[in-house]
Order: sequence, then structure tokens, then C-alpha cells
Amino acid sequence: MGKYLLHNSAWIILFLFQFNTSVSQSTYNANQSVTPPTVDGNGTDACWQQASWKSIDQLWLGTAPSAADFQGKYKVAWSGTTLYILAEIVDDVLYDGHTGALDQWYNDDCLEIFIDEDRSKGDHQCNYNAFAYHVAINGDVVDLGTDCNPHLYNSTITSARTNAGTTYTWEVAMTIYPATYTDAGPNTGVSLFDGKVSGLSLAYCDDDGSNTRESFIGSEIMPSGHNDDNYKTADYFGTLNLKGPVVTSVTDPTDEQLRDDQMLERYIYNLQGQLVFQETQPIAHALPLRHLTQGIYIVKVVTASGFRTKKIFVE
Repeated sequence: MGKYLLHNSAWIILFLFQFNTSVSQSTYNANQSVTPPTVDGNGTDACWQQASWKSIDQLWLGTAPSAADFQGKYKVAWSGTTLYILAEIVDDVLYDGHTGALDQWYNDDCLEIFIDEDRSKGDHQCNYNAFAYHVAINGDVVDLGTDCNPHLYNSTITSARTNAGTTYTWEVAMTIYPATYTDAGPNTGVSLFDGKVSGLSLAYCDDDGSNTRESFIGSEIMPSGHNDDNYKTADYFGTLNLKGPVVTSVTDPTDEQLRDDQMLERYIYNLQGQLVFQETQPIAHALPLRHLTQGIYIVKVVTASGFRTKKIFVE
């Protein structure tokens, strides 16, 4: 009887230990942008004004940086077949001490993007079940290939970076590939759509001049003892949910909300991105919806000062 109780007590202790080392990963809802942002490192596009920030504030390896040394956050949007990321990084020393693109790429300052296309989780080291893209300050993109050696993936990601003092704005456009990606190619990115779920984490490698990554800071809380295991397994990635723009219900074809005496151009798209109506002269009348069938549409209005978009539901 005593042995039985001891055995079960040990099992309970082990269970509690395993339970306490697990954490709940975060979820980010990324809205669709009818007009893709311009990847220029400015982050002034309309889609970024509507997106929410997610912090990069979890120490994965190294020493905890001060607020002056490092702060990070990011936003996500999508359009068509492209995922867009806007990251704002405070870094007091921007450093790239290794001249070769594949030479200790992780020991220089870089933005790291972990992406698991179908949220399948599991091992992704030396395979393409998921990707860990290191985006260097010169734009080179590095990850391990199936041969466990570093390779360039510059055709996957386009990036731009600007700065105001020690605050750097990174803007990224990336194609999302499935686990069937091959080095020989050709490869086709997956289609993005409202309701698609993927795995996503962001991190930053910070080197202040020692030629060694001094701090590795990520967006997700890691289980005790797993530190930066995101580079091995997609189990700890956050969840990325793709969403359409906010719906505005429009039942009256002459809805005054859609009037604008400064309109120069007006476009209506269906959710497949197909243009179904356009006007390209100064417009002062209400949006004509009578010819549209019931469904959800995206309206883009161009004015002298820029453009705005609205998602409408025609009943």
C-alpha cells in the first residue's frame, strides 16, 4: 500500500511540474488591407494606423537590456498573398560586425521572424515545417536549410528601415511558404484569406559591439528551461489570425457615411480583390450600391489629401 501511494505521489508531483512549465502563447489578429502598404520604412500607411501593437519584451537569452538599450514592438497586416510586418525598435547601438552574410548572422543586430504557415507546430530545425528568418540591417535574410547550413532567402522578404535617433522603424513584406518548400524550387507562396491561422513570433538579436549577441528578446513568454527554443520548435510560436477589415453594415444605398465632397476617385472591390465598380472624376453623390448583390465589399476613396478604405455589407 505504501509503495502504491509513493508511486502516485511522485506521478502527481511530475504532473504539476509539467503543468507549471507550460505557458499560454499570445494571439494576434491581423487585419486585411485592401491597399498594400508601401515598404519604405516609414509606417505611415492607413493599415498601420488601424493595427495594434504587440510587444517584444521577453528575455530569451543573455542579459536584460535597459529601456535605453532596447525596446521593441510590432504590428501585422496582410493583403493578397503578402504578409506585412511593421516593427519599431529602440536600439542605442546598431551593429553589424560580421562582413559575410552567412557568418555568425545571429550575433549581429537583426530582426528575427518565426513563421509556421499552418500552425502545425513541431520541430523546424533543418527542415521547412516552419521558418526562422533573420533579417539583417542590410536587408539580407538568413535561415538554416535542410542541410543544417545557413542560406539566403532574400527573395522571400523585402524590407526597409528608417530611423529617428535610436528609434528604428522596420517595414517588411513577406511571402508565406508551406512545409513543402524546397531549396531546388520552384516554390509558390500560400494564399492568404480571412480566417487563416498561422504561428508567428518576433525577436531581436542585440549586439552592442562585442561581436556576440548580448541580448535575445522575443515576443512570447517561454516555458521555464526552454529559453530560445523557438529556433528548434514551432510549439511556442504565438498564434496569428488573419481577419478582414472591420465590417460596416450598409442597408441604404444612399448612406451619408460614404459621402465626401472631396472625392476624386472611388473604387469598390469584392473580397477576392476584384474591382467591381469605379468612378474617376470629382464625385459629390452618394455611393451607388443598387447594382451590387448582397455581400461584403471594400470601398476605397481617393481624395486630394490621400485615401481611406471602408468595409461594407450590402444587405
